Amino acid sequence: MATHYQQGQHGPLSGPALSIISCNVTGLSDPKQDLLAELCRKNECHILCLQETRRGPTSKRPQIAGMTLTAERQNNTYGSAIFVRDGLTVDKSLPTDDTDIEALTIEFKGITVTSVYKRPRAKFALPCRATINDGRINVIIGDFNSHNVIWGYSQTDADGRRVEKWSDDNQLSLIHDENLPGSFYSPQLKCHYNLDLMFVSTSIAGQCEKAVLDPIKGTKHRPIVLKIRDLLSPPTNDDTSENSMHNTRQNKEQTETDISINAEPGTSVSMATAMAHNDEAGAEVTNAELRELIVDLNASLNDKFEARFSDVTEKITILTKKMENLKIEVDSVKKNQSGD
Repeated sequence: MATHYQQGQHGPLSGPALSIISCNVTGLSDPKQDLLAELCRKNECHILCLQETRRGPTSKRPQIAGMTLTAERQNNTYGSAIFVRDGLTVDKSLPTDDTDIEALTIEFKGITVTSVYKRPRAKFALPCRATINDGRINVIIGDFNSHNVIWGYSQTDADGRRVEKWSDDNQLSLIHDENLPGSFYSPQLKCHYNLDLMFVSTSIAGQCEKAVLDPIKGTKHRPIVLKIRDLLSPPTNDDTSENSMHNTRQNKEQTETDISINAEPGTSVSMATAMAHNDEAGAEVTNAELRELIVDLNASLNDKFEARFSDVTEKITILTKKMENLKIEVDSVKKNQSGD
């Protein structure tokens, strides 16, 4: 968890990261509950989001060893549930039951986690109770049943465009790795796709990484794992993430030449420069001093760029003038030759 999250009276987190797992289980049977319990244990899961549990009001309530059921949408055909690790406290739970988009939201340790299931023929539109909660870190994860080239499809459908706009409007970043296997297997097309997606507040995108686990017997979906790593200091709102949908879309459309500095994943270029400078100096500095150093470095880079740009512009002007003079001389020669 990032240092600005509230710890309060909650139980301690073990391991280096907050681990959130999501899976469309296509019916939560007793054997699947046992498999999920083992999966959560191996992956040190703190929050488990399930879609298509297919447990209605008269069904036995879901039980997963080592996890506590904290939110549930009961439905015999669809259904969703959120579990948290035993001993961890959820501040608030906000289930929804009035739309074809199943959205369960919990507030937990300064972070809002929403499990989403969009039924195949439903129009993507999150219910108002599941809208982004300003002032908190947000994670939205689940089965979006939407197609978009950004997350690996050959075409973008109407819901894919709606999801893209929704994420842009709410300053969310898609956490996606095209090198990972798709989370959903289509027997008809005999290939994998990504119906299961994860979005986070752009401010923490650099702290996040995605994993796709082995499939669970009885479902065409693979579990997806979101891990949120700690940083020495939280990223600022000005930081941009290579995982954001905007940047992913730009990378697919064009290649830009940029001045970059290699940094650890999740560290902004500016902060990486400041940290390197700090190591060379052999002394600790405060965050305020780091920010001041970043401003100075950026100003220095801007000055160098402006100087080079001015120099190139001057050379272009001189070259243009020479071309104009050469054209005049050529025209004069041609005129003299025609007079002869």
